[in-house]
Amino acid sequence: MEASIRLRLKCFRAAFLLAAIACELPKSPSLEADFSVPMANKTYDIFDVKDELENGKDSVRLEIVADSVLFTVAHDETIMLGDRLNTDPVLDSAEGLIEDDLVINDSIQAFFSLGFIAPTSITNLHGSLVTVPPFSVPLSTHEINFDQFSQMTIVSGYLRTRVSNQTSLDFDSLQIDVYDPVSMTVIDTLKVSGLAQGGGERNHSKYFFSSTPVNSPLQVSISGYSSGSATPIVLDSNEFVDVDLRFDVKASTITGLFPSQTIVRLDSIKPNTSSVIDTGYIERGQITVDVQLLGLEIGAVVDFHSDDFDSAGTKLNRRIRIPAPDPIVVDLAKWSLIPRSSAIGEQYIKYSYTIVTDSSTNLSSTIATGQGVKALATLDTLVFSRLRARLTREEIAIDPVDEKIKIEELDSIQLQRAYFEIISEHRIPFPISLDMVMTGVKTHSSSQTVAIQADIPEYDGGPLPRRDTIRTTNYEEVAQLLSLLPDSIYITGKSFIGDNMTVAAVNKTDFINVKFLLRAPLVFSLPNDTTLNIIRTKPSEMNISEKDKKRIHERLRRVMITGKIINHFPVPVLVQFMIDSLADKDSFYANQDTFQFRFPNSPLLIDKGITDANGVVITPRTIDLEYVLLESDYQRLFDPAVLSIYHGFRVQLLGTGGVVRVSSNDFVDVDTQMEFRFFIDDKIKH
Repeated sequence: MEASIRLRLKCFRAAFLLAAIACELPKSPSLEADFSVPMANKTYDIFDVKDELENGKDSVRLEIVADSVLFTVAHDETIMLGDRLNTDPVLDSAEGLIEDDLVINDSIQAFFSLGFIAPTSITNLHGSLVTVPPFSVPLSTHEINFDQFSQMTIVSGYLRTRVSNQTSLDFDSLQIDVYDPVSMTVIDTLKVSGLAQGGGERNHSKYFFSSTPVNSPLQVSISGYSSGSATPIVLDSNEFVDVDLRFDVKASTITGLFPSQTIVRLDSIKPNTSSVIDTGYIERGQITVDVQLLGLEIGAVVDFHSDDFDSAGTKLNRRIRIPAPDPIVVDLAKWSLIPRSSAIGEQYIKYSYTIVTDSSTNLSSTIATGQGVKALATLDTLVFSRLRARLTREEIAIDPVDEKIKIEELDSIQLQRAYFEIISEHRIPFPISLDMVMTGVKTHSSSQTVAIQADIPEYDGGPLPRRDTIRTTNYEEVAQLLSLLPDSIYITGKSFIGDNMTVAAVNKTDFINVKFLLRAPLVFSLPNDTTLNIIRTKPSEMNISEKDKKRIHERLRRVMITGKIINHFPVPVLVQFMIDSLADKDSFYANQDTFQFRFPNSPLLIDKGITDANGVVITPRTIDLEYVLLESDYQRLFDPAVLSIYHGFRVQLLGTGGVVRVSSNDFVDVDTQMEFRFFIDDKIKH
């Protein structure tokens, strides 16, 4: 692309002030008078370049600051951290199932009297003083009903059997068998010997280690042998042998009449952040608890409790009667969240629920392993008004910025070094890292990407926000992006807040405001092209009436152009003044008709300012003007046949022969006037 800079030059209109000669002119003798009118009085500095480069969009602005061109991209991007002081919705469910909780502790005694277990010949001696002969105990069976169950399946536990002799006889041996009456399988067998009269006792335990069905009533049988009595006794057939059965077992199913069961479960919800919350003041949010029965044929009461939620010293506790028609919703506004301290990434919001089942009311009620209660706790979005925490690197997305820009006039500027300038303002008491990507795209055919990374220190208190200006160091990459002359600039990225160590409080109103600037030194590179690099004033009209034009034409004696031109640019310039009868600004400087006047015929060369070793101008070049027009020139200019007269001038910036550096102190100053000398007689009135 050919390089060019076009500066719009604004000039004062030249105006003849003939009517302003406010004096009575003498009729004789004849006189000559002099006066002058300004042609141009203008300083053209680097800010005139800005007018050409300005793209007109509020969000992408250009400024000239010292010796740099400054583009504002992503102006005042404000991130309210309060918008991120929240937890995402979290659903957690836990089941309070009956597993090792279904316990049976039930017992019963069976009494086998002598009248039941001894032969008839012995029992007929009831009340007699006799020596009881030895006898065999015939097989005798009793049915025993338990209070708490009619049937169960034992997973583990003990059947404890105790046999005591409450008779006046000795029993040399006894066998106790416990049967399931449905399957007629032996549940336990106890053999004892030498059971002395009047209180002899034996104990036995049977351990169950696999599923064993037990139906009630149980059948208990007794058999054995007695040596009788050694001496005469008064025989009492009501005396008995006591068999005590006690089940201490855990069961997988129980059917019967059983007491209330209590099940306690602990659970937790993990927040969607690895940061460690110390205290969060909740502005809005809720927790929903939905408790469901899982196969239970009886009702229950559930106490849902969490020490991590606090309201004026009261912990979160809700009692739920199930089956419940609807879930309960706890409004957590103005509550505090105070979880237990933990390591990074290991913090949980803990809760518990205690299930108390109803007592069964009939023998047909059944409880089985796998039945119980399911609690679904849903923690909705919690929005905090203030949060004290130890933040890990919390990621906060920055909304993408897509700017359409128009900077094609930069084709005359070579950007050798450029950088991003990040101006931040915030009240966040945590370290902040920015990880951004800026992509410049030109007509969807080429692009250039630059990474922007910056660390912003934490806010350290005080009444005012913290302000920092950070400059990137990838100068060449940034210059390449800007030199692409992109049509669009896209900014995407994210910020990270926290460093795994700092503990501080963040308020909802805390914010970070970031402004991204592209700053580059003004380094020009101009070619030696006579059709480009032209500075032109807008043509200005000399407002002279036809009558005055005729008088001037007859009486002009001399016309001069005088003035001074100062060049403080590091670029040579050519200056040429134009007077013509055409008002079309597009063709004024290209017109070659007979009415055009140019001074000088060949443009006037003004050398570049004197520069230092860095190419910065330290002393300007100055040229004084004094040019006398030929009579043929000014007579032609003010010919009465010319309807309108316009004047202007143009300046051409010559090629730099490489690159030059421009600062905001550089300028071209043009201060010129046209001086007239004319004959005055009685025909010229004031």
